[in-house]
Amino acid sequence: MDELELIEQKIHELKKELAQLEQQKQRLLTQEAINKKPVCEMSPQQKLSIYQSYFKGNTQCYAHRWQNQQGRSGYAIACENEWHQDLCGKPKIKCLECPNQAFKPLDDAAMY
Repeated sequence: MDELELIEQKIHELKKELAQLEQQKQRLLTQEAINKKPVCEMSPQQKLSIYQSYFKGNTQCYAHRWQNQQGRSGYAIACENEWHQDLCGKPKIKCLECPNQAFKPLDDAAMY
């Protein structure tokens, strides 16, 4: 073998070693990403504050989801007097027409 062939052979071996090292590096990076656990040091109140900052709207009332026994569902304004015998006229009277409206404000308790 002349010197040029030796150099070519050495280059080929180094490229092969480089490819193996790149594969090993990728495996280690993947394993490291799997082993990392997200660290969240925020309190529930801080998380709620961030969540609320994404949305702007009416805070005087909010809707809640309902579902009946037949599987029908919908949304209704949250009311303090809902289904109270003396105050709530459901289902004969709609909430927006009710004289005893006491809509719940959108606050932290409603978000939990």
